[in-house]
Amino acid sequence: MSKISFFQSIRIKTSLLFFVVFLIVIVPVNYIIYKKIKKVVAEADVKELQLEAEKLLNQVRLDPRQIPLPKKGYSEKIQLNSEVYFEDIFSSPDFPPLDPSLYFLDTYQQDTLVFVTLKRSLEYSSGTLLLTLCRSDRPLRSTLEELKNYLFFANAVSVLLAGILVFVVTGFSLNPIQKIATSAQRVNASNSIERVPVPIAQDEYRQLAEAINAMLARIEASIKTQTNFFASAAHELKTSLTVMKAELTLVLQQNQNSEVNKILVSNLHEVQRLDHIIHNFLLISQLKTENITLRRRLVELDEVCITALKSVKYLAQERGSSVSLTIEEHSFLIDIDFDMMETVVSNLLENALKYSPHGSVVKVEIVKDPLVKLKVINPLLKPIQSLNRLTEEFYKGEPQSSGLGLGLWICQRLITIVLIRIASLCSQLENFPNHYASILNKAIISVLASIKFA
Repeated sequence: MSKISFFQSIRIKTSLLFFVVFLIVIVPVNYIIYKKIKKVVAEADVKELQLEAEKLLNQVRLDPRQIPLPKKGYSEKIQLNSEVYFEDIFSSPDFPPLDPSLYFLDTYQQDTLVFVTLKRSLEYSSGTLLLTLCRSDRPLRSTLEELKNYLFFANAVSVLLAGILVFVVTGFSLNPIQKIATSAQRVNASNSIERVPVPIAQDEYRQLAEAINAMLARIEASIKTQTNFFASAAHELKTSLTVMKAELTLVLQQNQNSEVNKILVSNLHEVQRLDHIIHNFLLISQLKTENITLRRRLVELDEVCITALKSVKYLAQERGSSVSLTIEEHSFLIDIDFDMMETVVSNLLENALKYSPHGSVVKVEIVKDPLVKLKVINPLLKPIQSLNRLTEEFYKGEPQSSGLGLGLWICQRLITIVLIRIASLCSQLENFPNHYASILNKAIISVLASIKFA
């Protein structure tokens, strides 16, 4: 199972989606809130200015004349308005010049100054007293700027904290899927397939796990049916081929006609080839399901090689090639399944003969260095282009060559499954099986390095 990039994970996608949705929702909402607060604050500022102006206007006296001065930061202008003229009674030194028409407005703004004008009718004349008070709007703008910065900072922190919280919560939410994926990664096609864990919660994760387990149950039933079919078919075919092989061998021994013997030898070769193919098909089914029964016993490795040499005798004769067997010592006893080991050696020899030039010599050596090593050495028709693909299933170095491209795949699977299983059973050291697996893999690669797929 390929590793998912952090930026492609559901957790980060969910966090980014939340971030986008949060921005789409919260930015307009906060903008509306800001505009509302700005309006309320501006109205409060004007109201405060009006209250100050009203307080000053109530203190103004014309007879005797009494003019109250505004607080620091304020400027005022007091006028007397009659039907025919305007009379300035008092004006602060910094009060700006205004168009006369503006004095009749209750509130207005010019540049950075806010103005309010209040009127009071005189008791003993028809005139009107006008008081215009102004001050800078810088404090108001400063307050609004602080509010804007506060809203921005509060929203940024909220988005960040919410994103982190969503990321953490999503991790907990996706934990059941991680468990399902981890369990599914360990699932192999066998007669007994491990089921994925079913969460306790009654949610979509449980539904997914139950659906996967139902699918695995169907696959398991199909594999059992297929395995039973392969076993039955192989048994029936091997029975017939065994009878044919025995009869051909008997007739070949009794017949003195050389021309007939050539035909009989060819037929016997084809029968043995069919028997080998059927054996491989049955072995493939067992390897796929890891349903291999080991019949271990102490056997001599040279005996295994000799038996394998007999199985490729006719192929060697057909190609005009020969096989030399070199044994460093008199005997090498190994605790292994004889048939499985013979299959590995015969497949290696078959590939070596097929992809060697006609009339060449294939060497088989059994040495101890310090472990027991079996070497198959053969000349090549041409250099190997894809060495790393040699043990792929159904891969053939020459697409037009005979065979199914399974010989070296079977060898590799037998080495990695059967021999490692033996090593793990025999060893009492905790790290020995992995170490032995590494040695076996290196050994099989060194053997396969000079052989192409059949």
